Amino acid sequence: MLVLVGGNGFLGRHLTVRAHEAAIPTVVVSRNPDSQFLTTYAPSAASLPLDDFQRRPGDQLLLERATALIYLASQSVPGSNVENPSLEMTGNVEPAFNAFLRVGHLRPDLPIVFLSSGGTVYGRTDYQPIPETAPLRPISPYGLGKVIIERCLRFCGETVGQRYFILRASNAIGRWHRNPQQGLAMAVLRAINSGTPLNLYGDGTAVRDYIDADDIADAIIDVVSAGPKNDIWNVSSGIGYSVLDLVDMIEQVIGKRPEIKFWPNRKVDVSSAVLDPSKMLRDFGWKAKTPLLVALQKALLA
Repeated sequence: MLVLVGGNGFLGRHLTVRAHEAAIPTVVVSRNPDSQFLTTYAPSAASLPLDDFQRRPGDQLLLERATALIYLASQSVPGSNVENPSLEMTGNVEPAFNAFLRVGHLRPDLPIVFLSSGGTVYGRTDYQPIPETAPLRPISPYGLGKVIIERCLRFCGETVGQRYFILRASNAIGRWHRNPQQGLAMAVLRAINSGTPLNLYGDGTAVRDYIDADDIADAIIDVVSAGPKNDIWNVSSGIGYSVLDLVDMIEQVIGKRPEIKFWPNRKVDVSSAVLDPSKMLRDFGWKAKTPLLVALQKALLA
């Protein structure tokens, strides 16, 4: 049984549905369980409030039924906590580390999959595409938090033998984006639907590696099925598109284009982030299969 901590979020919803389609038992752990979503899209999945998970019911779940814990929880997005970086530690790093320590105490043999960030942990780099061995030079509190959480999980592996996978995912596109501060494709759609300008930082030439959220969900299922390897993998398409390329493709899908208002670059933004996903193919036979235009159609026309 997969235990999805933070499973009510964007990627968690995609993973829950994919697990349901694959007949994989799943428990969604979240602060505010959404029973209506599960009933509609993943009726085989169960839900557990975070408060209960942190007490005896969670211990029983981890000890008796869990086959893997997928850690997706995050209280921030790449542009968060710029003025107060320490909030990243209290809001994200500490809860993650505590969760890992708890699993290590109860069941170090239970694989933990941590969804890290491919676009922010590497920071500014000359590597293109970026391999997992590239230096970690985050320039945002969000990226710094992900790097520290990765190290916390590796610490558990080194001290108690915790089994783990660290997946550095690139920019996901999917239908269940709920945070208006995250997701360029959905920001473009909101601007089109509301008739308001799309605010872009920089001149639109920044390059990103976009991937269908369902492909990320499939990657998680594939690595869990293969057995724990205690390592790090990029999960990406390996193909770069500029911000304006993405706007052009959305215009192909929607038939409309928003007015764009350009703003100066933020200090947390990098000019290019395209990941090398070849290790995922080599180790698990996984590669992104959904072309960007198809991913946009799935997300925007749902």
